[in-house]
Formats: sequence, structure tokens, C-alpha cells
Amino acid sequence: MKKLLFISAICMLSLNLSAEREFPSQSSVTLESLEDQQSSNWEYLGKISATYQLGTSEFYLYVKVISGKEFYQVRKGGDCYAVTIGKYTCQGKNFNASFKEGEKGWTYYFNI
Repeated sequence: MKKLLFISAICMLSLNLSAEREFPSQSSVTLESLEDQQSSNWEYLGKISATYQLGTSEFYLYVKVISGKEFYQVRKGGDCYAVTIGKYTCQGKNFNASFKEGEKGWTYYFNI
């Protein structure tokens, strides 16, 4: 009986100690990994000329391959914009990629 009581006390103590340990929250781990994914391993493809309603502007195009799928990003002046692939027409020309500069900015079109 003493053995059983002793073993129970040790088990309760070990459970209590493991519960007091601090583990990183799931959200902080996820946020860190997403931030790392967004800022690292982008491959520079070159300078592009993107068309919008008032003319054209130059940006820098980057690509990242995740699980065999390509994701594109356009950068200029420290700002990054996600690229959407599709079929677009602007100023009578056809394009296969677009991005929107800022929330209230212009939509730009170009070909990859």
C-alpha cells in the first residue's frame, strides 16, 4: 500500500511540474514561420515594366517555389505586393499577371 501511495505521489508531482512549464503558444510559432516564409528564400527574377491606367512604372519581380507551386511578388521602395495570375486587359493590351499597389492604389498589369 505504501508503494502504491508513493508511486501515485511521484506521478502527481511529475504531472504538476510538466504543467507548469511554459510552452510557446501555437499562434506565435505560426506567425514566426509565416514571417520567415514571406521574407526569405525569394529569388530575384529581374526588373519589370508594369502598365496601369496612367502609363507604366518599373518594379522588381521575385519568385518563391513552395511545394512545387510558384508564387510571385513585386517590390519597389521597400514595399512588397502579391502577384495574381490570370487574364487581364489594360489599354488594349493583354496581360497574364497583376498586382494592386496598396489598398487604395492602382492596379498594375504585366506578363510573366
